[in-house]
Amino acid sequence: MTYQIAVKFGFDVQGMDDVMKSLNALGKSINSYELNQWACIIETTAREECKTNTIRLTAEGYSIHVQYDDERSKECIIRAINRHVHLMPLLLQGIFRKLANDMRSGAFTQ
Repeated sequence: MTYQIAVKFGFDVQGMDDVMKSLNALGKSINSYELNQWACIIETTAREECKTNTIRLTAEGYSIHVQYDDERSKECIIRAINRHVHLMPLLLQGIFRKLANDMRSGAFTQ
């Protein structure tokens, strides 16, 4: 499943196209390599915590791909995000907090 970044950074957006245009307008502040690096860190932490190899988090451009088997794995991803989020650059913090909140609330489903 692909999780498209839909985080508001103080500007008004109506849909995913507006989000992507607004993110691009930030002057490429989000580095796709850095986004992928943090996705890998979170994946590794979640896998270690759950002792499973079925959790996958990868970033491709401005999309985060998330894959997990069950509720326990989902909770491990959320905990891994919460564990590392304070170490991330500010814009990435918003993205991963939004992902964790969406996973927790059920707004994001695979």
